[in-house]
Amino acid sequence: IYHGNFKAPLGSDVPELGRAALEYIKREVDLSAAIGGAPVIVHGGGIVEPRRVIEARRSGLSMLIKNVAELVEYARQQNVEIWLENLSNYTRFHPFYYVCVTEDEYAEVLESVPGLKFFFDVSHAHVNDGDPVKVFERLHGSMVGMSFSDNKGERDSHFPLGKGTLDYSGLVSCIKKHKWQGLVGFETRGSVLSESMAYLNRLGCET
Repeated sequence: IYHGNFKAPLGSDVPELGRAALEYIKREVDLSAAIGGAPVIVHGGGIVEPRRVIEARRSGLSMLIKNVAELVEYARQQNVEIWLENLSNYTRFHPFYYVCVTEDEYAEVLESVPGLKFFFDVSHAHVNDGDPVKVFERLHGSMVGMSFSDNKGERDSHFPLGKGTLDYSGLVSCIKKHKWQGLVGFETRGSVLSESMAYLNRLGCET
């Protein structure tokens, strides 16, 4: 997997920046194709200090849909898949807003762009009272992979599993209910991978 630069603002509210980000990610697709065609993970990017937040985020989401649609077709011609990763929904104490950070926004982008796959970062979705289990229930059919870490709902802390407040028990139950299969990555800090694996095993997840 080629994890693209999450700072590239595919969902910018400034058209010139959005187009520049698209060209930048196309070069990442070219590189991925040259080394074997690994899927490229892309992100919505951010909007800096908007005065009209709702309007700017709506504009950014429209730009993201337009850019990702073109990117999926560009990548398809090189036998490369595009996977969209969600970012955290920060709403306070910062000068920026990420794009594509809520359940409805994920769904809108996925429904608008045929061929786009979803790489679901459950920790990002948990920030600011998000509900990763509810997102999984709704969108698991589009998910090709997930990223696991934990936090306490305030920021993307990358805690080991079980050290935050994310409902992994509920998520594991949903995964088993839908018999979902896909890639799972761990982005935890301050512990070894075996500790998070052991935590999942205690929840009844076969790892």
